[in-house]
Amino acid sequence: MKIKIATAFTLVFVVLATLGIGQDVDAFLQVSSETPEIMAPVAVSENGKYLVDAKGEPFFWIADTAWSINQRFLREEISAYLDDRQEKGFTVIHFRIPHLERDDKPTLPNQYGLFPFINKDISRPNEEYFELVDYMLTEMEKRRMVAALLPLWGYVVGGKYGYNVSEQDVSFYARWIGERYKDRKNIVWVSGGDSGSDEKWAILGRELKATDPQKLVTFHPGRRKISSYHLYGDADWLDFHMTQSGHSINLPDNYLTVNEVYNASSQPIINTEPIYEDMHRKQDDGTIYIVPPHQIRKSAYWSLLAGGFGHVYGHADVTRLTVDRFLSLDSPGAVQMSYLITLLRGVPWYTFRPMQSLIASANPIGGAHMRAAASADNTIAFVYFPEYQSATIDLSDLQGPLRARWFDPETGNSQVSTITSIDSWRVTPPYQPDALLILEPENGPITDTPIP
Repeated sequence: MKIKIATAFTLVFVVLATLGIGQDVDAFLQVSSETPEIMAPVAVSENGKYLVDAKGEPFFWIADTAWSINQRFLREEISAYLDDRQEKGFTVIHFRIPHLERDDKPTLPNQYGLFPFINKDISRPNEEYFELVDYMLTEMEKRRMVAALLPLWGYVVGGKYGYNVSEQDVSFYARWIGERYKDRKNIVWVSGGDSGSDEKWAILGRELKATDPQKLVTFHPGRRKISSYHLYGDADWLDFHMTQSGHSINLPDNYLTVNEVYNASSQPIINTEPIYEDMHRKQDDGTIYIVPPHQIRKSAYWSLLAGGFGHVYGHADVTRLTVDRFLSLDSPGAVQMSYLITLLRGVPWYTFRPMQSLIASANPIGGAHMRAAASADNTIAFVYFPEYQSATIDLSDLQGPLRARWFDPETGNSQVSTITSIDSWRVTPPYQPDALLILEPENGPITDTPIP
């Protein structure tokens, strides 16, 4: 489903075109109070690179992951969680209906002793359980937030943990849940769930689209280096594509797969499941690596600058809602995502497209890989430095006169830098471990107030 809007090209990333050097976040939010209220995305832009809402305005998908929220939270906890995520600027919450399953543990009911399906039969949805889902969606509506809702998950369709699902069961359940939430305005349907290309997932997607045609439908794949585009192409029931870069550090999948689909498909692409903050990863030498916020920032900046129309954040405690879930809501990575969100609210991010030609020096694949993007008119450009390193920037394709600034993704601070060449400029970031170079119109607004 596509509608015509005035602005062309792609989305991709951040920056402070209208925000001065490290302007205070609270002050900026007050200035931005006239921005349109968040509405659910309902269509794909004419150029096929981002989503738009019912007013035709670009929708920036910045999501938190709370897979098991209906299993682990009480009603009042759901409301408190959503308050926090709304305050930080998240526009979407990813969650699923099926409960978390483990080989070595019994399946737990939700906090009210309920399961979503009677005897794990998806053709017998538990009405009382879905009243909690209703509550979740209503609370999100109050906060102008969108649900990326997965009706099923991979192990359900795969027949694990006591499930035995037929194509007829999937068809019935898709129609049932699509009809139940047909009048809700804040849902995007997500088929799959760490999944491959089983025909049952296509049935789920097609039935959701047929039953509830006003909502967007996508697919959550289960392996690195693939996407819904690789599995289903630009199928008529798919409105946009998802990929997941997985839970290992410094993976090039954060940008390679996103950029591949961006170039090949007529539909937008997003990295729906990158590595989670504070996740424990076992290394080859047997040591445990706890994922720091630096890796979270890499995933976000890489994916966006490669052509993604938004980003999905996750914290290990929040995604599975462990006992530390509320302590982790203010984790460094979540706060740093709020810097990104605040910056994007003031700029036309949807006019940006990848421009790797800005990087004129060696650019390795791996943890030090730099990504660049520029606006459609080449008046604003961004180069992300994931590690502390020097690089040569080719300015010849940009429209001047330009001003250069450095933005610190970790702290939100920024500072001006003097451009010493009109063509080829050698730079070294003033910030570590990562930094964003901003090239913007010389006569644009600027302040010298740092973000705290």
